[in-house]
Amino acid sequence: PTAQATALNLNPSPTSISGFYSAAVPAADQYLVIRSTSPTLSAQPVDGTNYTAGQSLGGGTVVQVSSSTSFFISGLTPATAYTIFVYA
Repeated sequence: PTAQATALNLNPSPTSISGFYSAAVPAADQYLVIRSTSPTLSAQPVDGTNYTAGQSLGGGTVVQVSSSTSFFISGLTPATAYTIFVYA
């Protein structure tokens, strides 16, 4: 992709996070949302590779592959810091 999503907004609760972001311009076909307890990923997604929810990637977990610009992540551990990554 030539551009990435911007303006990530998160709404956390003790065991879930909902969020939304602005679409990339030009728009991407899909967005990959990853959660991690680390502030960085040890590997980045590879363009043209198919990913599925629940798959591990770079020390994180894929939570959504979709054209949607919003997401909901449940089942999180209370009092744990998570980093959310969004890739076009």
